[in-house]
Amino acid sequence: MLAATSLVAGFFAYIYSLKRQPYLLLWTAGWTPFALHYLGAALAQWVPDTPLQTALDRWLYAMAAVFFFLGAQLYSQRKPWKFGAGVAAVVLGAWSVANALHLFSFTAVVPAALLFGAVAVLFWQESKRQETLADRLLGLSFMAWCILQLARFRLFFFAMRLRNWLSTVRSPRCLPHSWPC
Repeated sequence: MLAATSLVAGFFAYIYSLKRQPYLLLWTAGWTPFALHYLGAALAQWVPDTPLQTALDRWLYAMAAVFFFLGAQLYSQRKPWKFGAGVAAVVLGAWSVANALHLFSFTAVVPAALLFGAVAVLFWQESKRQETLADRLLGLSFMAWCILQLARFRLFFFAMRLRNWLSTVRSPRCLPHSWPC
């Protein structure tokens, strides 16, 4: 995945060098942290996984969403929310670190997925304005990205709750002759 997303980032950098459209630069900036968020997984066999490395991976994923959102705003000829993007970057970074330090269990992937949903809405609105199929397909792909990440989080959350419940049901104090505990 690291190689594939790096190629996509390189492709958008090349297209930007030809067309010089600012939204293409932001899409390149979006694909770059998205590619880098796979770096930890690519190096996992040589470098042990740490909570801070996981926080960095999640923050890079969130930064990709922020850059894609800004790029979609420029593409749809709207004023980009630069200050809001800066605040979101800082908040999502702090959120990722706090999650890695187990200060709370709600991961920063969820707001990042919602940002991908916001990108989808921008592309969908632009497709209605310009009546283009490409913008509609971009909107659908970003919405699929959003939905899949939220579903993945929900399934992970459900699996963790199920594991915790099973650990209480099968605790040592619960002997087979005294079921249910």
